[in-house]
Amino acid sequence: MQTIQKTPFVWFQGNAPFDPEKPTLLFIHGAGLDGRFWQRQMEGLTSSVNCLAITLPGRKTSQLPACTTVAEQASHITAFLDEIKIEKPFICGISMGGAIVLTLLTDNSTRFSGGIIINSGARLRVNPMIFEMVEKDCNHFKNLQTQLSISPSTPADTVKPILDAASIDRPETILKDFRACDDFDIMDRLHQITAPVLILTASDDQLSPVKYGQYLKDHISGSTLICIDRAGHLSPVEAPQPVNRAIADFLSSCSKQNRTDPTPE
Repeated sequence: MQTIQKTPFVWFQGNAPFDPEKPTLLFIHGAGLDGRFWQRQMEGLTSSVNCLAITLPGRKTSQLPACTTVAEQASHITAFLDEIKIEKPFICGISMGGAIVLTLLTDNSTRFSGGIIINSGARLRVNPMIFEMVEKDCNHFKNLQTQLSISPSTPADTVKPILDAASIDRPETILKDFRACDDFDIMDRLHQITAPVLILTASDDQLSPVKYGQYLKDHISGSTLICIDRAGHLSPVEAPQPVNRAIADFLSSCSKQNRTDPTPE
């Protein structure tokens, strides 16, 4: 996997240059993580998809401070897309990244071919104890968070290498990420989304339970909901094959629909 750095954005690219015949998919990570979280998607999908995984500001590879709101994070994604000049990409985000995707789609659905929301919701509330734990002992918090984020069916050692690589060590950035999540609420704007949307939930997700995804399905017209069995909040790492299959099928379905839609006169 080739790594490309371009200030103020850092991203990881599966193949360069991009194949114009393939759809382009931008991955957006969750709180306390960076773009390396999507390693198993980049490896599994790059033969059929142009893959990008952005790292948000506030991480060690970025010269910019961490964002304080989801709206600000979304504005960075918009600026990034303006800079690289990719038209009509698909966007995929997990947890906080899913909130960013929802924000981008409500702001301008026509800019995107579709969106994928993984283990996220229209409103994200963070337990106040999390802020205290991050401030007191960030390493202990990260270990506990991992335990709470994976399914009982997932052996911890199968996800540890990717989480170790993708987890950040800046408590101030982690706190800003979680404050951005805690302030996020887009429940009254979901009706504005007109792009195709795939919603992925996970049967054992304690942090963003299945009912969050069901709410999105009920309020985003034409959206599709799939639950990944025997996986938790980190399902793209825990169960990459079913997650990748669901993503690939969604992209293929959208592409077929675009080919069959009549061209406006």
